[in-house]
Amino acid sequence: MSMSQREKLVYIAVFAVIALPCAVVALNPDLPMELLGLRDYEIEDPAASQAAAEKIILLLEDFMSQTGTYPKTLEELENHYHIQIMDVPSGYRKWQYHYRKRNNFVLTFGANDDYYPCEYYESSTGEWSSDY
Repeated sequence: MSMSQREKLVYIAVFAVIALPCAVVALNPDLPMELLGLRDYEIEDPAASQAAAEKIILLLEDFMSQTGTYPKTLEELENHYHIQIMDVPSGYRKWQYHYRKRNNFVLTFGANDDYYPCEYYESSTGEWSSDY
């Protein structure tokens, strides 16, 4: 049974989208995933990111003790202390901070801009959790 021209084009397209990038990564493991349009689904060093987050958490708790509330944004925290918070050391380089009206917060870092997988700290429990 021979393939139609359309079936051949679909086969080539699937190969180009799936198999070829995988082969390139296999041959060049140090090649950044972003060059191939692929996302990283692993946080390289979650311990380093948690250690950096702990410094932010200390500032958030100090802000709370001074003002009676947590800041609404990390920018508010930066402005209060006249500092610039460093980027996340591993994974996607941005912190995600959510102030909750019940006077608690969640601080998150993740592998990519979808924040999945991610590690997050909840001030209401004082614990770190993983979402994988």
